[in-house]
Amino acid sequence: MNKMKKLRTYGKHGRREVFVKRDKFSEIIDESFSSSPVNVAFNAANGWCRPKIVDLSADLFNNSLDDDTLSSEDHSILKYDERSGAKNDAEKYYTASTPCTTQTFDASSLLQDSSCKSSPVSSKIHRSQISFFEALTPYRLAKQIDPASNNQLQPVWIEQQCTAKEKVLAFCGQQSIIDFSDYMENKSIVKKIGEGVYGEVYETIFEEEHFAIKIVPVEGDLKVNGQTQKGFKDMLTEIAISKELSALNEKDEHGNQITSYIRVHRTVCCKGCYPSELLMAWLTWDDEQKSENDNPSMLNEDQIFVIFETELGGKSLEDYKRINFSIAKSILYQVTAALAVGEKALKFEHRDLHWGNLLIRSTRNSSLPFHIENESRMIETAGVQVDIIDFTLSRLDKDDCVVFCNLEEEEDLFQGSGDYQFDIYRMMQEENNNQWTDFHPRTNVMWIHYLAEKIISDKLKRGVKKISSFSQRILTYNSAFELLNDEFFTT
Repeated sequence: MNKMKKLRTYGKHGRREVFVKRDKFSEIIDESFSSSPVNVAFNAANGWCRPKIVDLSADLFNNSLDDDTLSSEDHSILKYDERSGAKNDAEKYYTASTPCTTQTFDASSLLQDSSCKSSPVSSKIHRSQISFFEALTPYRLAKQIDPASNNQLQPVWIEQQCTAKEKVLAFCGQQSIIDFSDYMENKSIVKKIGEGVYGEVYETIFEEEHFAIKIVPVEGDLKVNGQTQKGFKDMLTEIAISKELSALNEKDEHGNQITSYIRVHRTVCCKGCYPSELLMAWLTWDDEQKSENDNPSMLNEDQIFVIFETELGGKSLEDYKRINFSIAKSILYQVTAALAVGEKALKFEHRDLHWGNLLIRSTRNSSLPFHIENESRMIETAGVQVDIIDFTLSRLDKDDCVVFCNLEEEEDLFQGSGDYQFDIYRMMQEENNNQWTDFHPRTNVMWIHYLAEKIISDKLKRGVKKISSFSQRILTYNSAFELLNDEFFTT
């Protein structure tokens, strides 16, 4: 029961996978590699491959090594996921042997962060902003000196190896891991406001601004809340996805924009014992609400953390009390619009949008504008603003990279009962035939139906008939984008 409660509230972490368009690898290899031949195995049937470094001298399909264990001098090979049938006749190889000579310069000054006390960064990372592709593959974009023009900002793909730790630091704009105590300097803790299997969430104030910090222990040997700690590789995907969705607060190049994904201000990587002010806030929460998590005082001075600084969301829909028809309609409209924008901008599926992952807060704005493929629309807020959180199970497509949580082997996720949420997991599994790579936007529609049913059964006293009529139509649509045109929203 305890496990199911955590699953219901916080989702379950499955295996995160990254697939990359075959043409993307061909383009990079053509431009860059190199001093030794690089072979790439592709699945010709669907054009996607999963980057995986293996020892060239080892058996191609059976002796995979961790990406971070190989140096840039190692002979290496990229291969398609062996479970997909990479040994079959559809497999084809690409070999690149064109030499590429580069000179790099030390651009550690690009990573200066005045809020962090830290030491110089490794020269392997040359900029604080790395692309989605770079974050999620063994590759990175560095800079080359152009002898003809002395242009030191000429981008070229060089080397193939960069550790997940270095990429996390690059995302954080840090030169090294900072002390936890340094990070907490000049911040005042208001209270703990939430918890999940993998971390704690606190409200804090810095320079009179209230915001939330989600603190996730990483890379340690000690189990936390009964779970193995996430590694830097796990955090890379979470950081990258969170930032891409947060970026939709501004209009993208295709004219998509909405403010309903929780805004990430920055991420920070730090190390040290849990600060006393955070422990006090944790104990207060435990006294009042009986925490299901381990007391973080158990973590020692060698513990590493990744911290997400986000705007301060409101209460989860599960805990939100004041619901009338106008608020219910606004919530459903905002969620549908957010998922529709995500579909068009990033081929996004949330895949775990239960009512614990939907935050509701008050707003003085009477309407919420959003843009989808350069079309402008307005939503009447009824005084509430929606923030969507927790992208642990999410899937999106960016820079020819598909990132998703592979739930194929997560059998427990599909065996839950007692709540419509668990039916949704099984409905998603049936929709995609348990293949979690491809884009199936109808899963977003399923979660909107779940939320409508929750509002009807648990939150609404008046106006039930109108929302029930809408709910009966929801599952006839194939995407949130299609659902936007339902008469429930347009009249």
